[in-house]
Amino acid sequence: MDLISLVAGLAGLVCIGLVLWDVFETVVVPRPTPGRLRIARYLTRPTWTAWRSLGLRTGDSNARDRWLGLFAPASIVLLLVTWLAILVLGYGLVLFALRGEFRPVPTDVGSALYLAGTSILTLGSSDFQPTSPLTGLVILTGAGAGLGVVALVITFLFSLYASFQRREVLVVRLQARAGAPPSAVALLEGYVRLGMVAQLPDLFAEWEAWSAEVLDTHVAYPSLNYFRSSHDNLSWISALGAVLDAASL
Repeated sequence: MDLISLVAGLAGLVCIGLVLWDVFETVVVPRPTPGRLRIARYLTRPTWTAWRSLGLRTGDSNARDRWLGLFAPASIVLLLVTWLAILVLGYGLVLFALRGEFRPVPTDVGSALYLAGTSILTLGSSDFQPTSPLTGLVILTGAGAGLGVVALVITFLFSLYASFQRREVLVVRLQARAGAPPSAVALLEGYVRLGMVAQLPDLFAEWEAWSAEVLDTHVAYPSLNYFRSSHDNLSWISALGAVLDAASL
């Protein structure tokens, strides 16, 4: 193996390792995992800064809210695409380093990337046939990695949206009691007017349990912090603030 092939192979292994480690820490580990070797860390925060700056340029509050509300789902899709793209690059470099073990031999990096892409996306390709167990193993692991990343991201999405919906149910219910946007004064006035003051401790206990669940899910999966409430003039943060103000009053 010449020097170029060796460097390409090592660079490919680094790319593969970074993606698999980032997927493991982002999706599988149910707790915050700060670290320098994180693709999601260097992708989400700068993207949010740019996305937010574009949204703040508009003077229409509804258009701004809709624009900012698109970031969370878009960031998940962008993260999946980035993971798959780096996986294709990593396996492409590894296959380029092992290009002598294929018939016909891939003549350039582009052909190796094409072979890696068809393997990771499980499309299959009859253009290049492996002639050694090692290259066959690399293609099989590439297909398994691609399927695994997509499956984990889909599971991750279901978990995110389930947590998001549980968070929003109590926020929407508060709208009928405290208005939109919610107000602590309106909440207390409504309970007094309807003769429901005795039920305030139950309300505060319900929001205490809600706060614990939101803390647990949003610390474990920080992407949830970017999911904005789906109803106009509602925000889970302002709803919590209204309930805390009502408790203080």
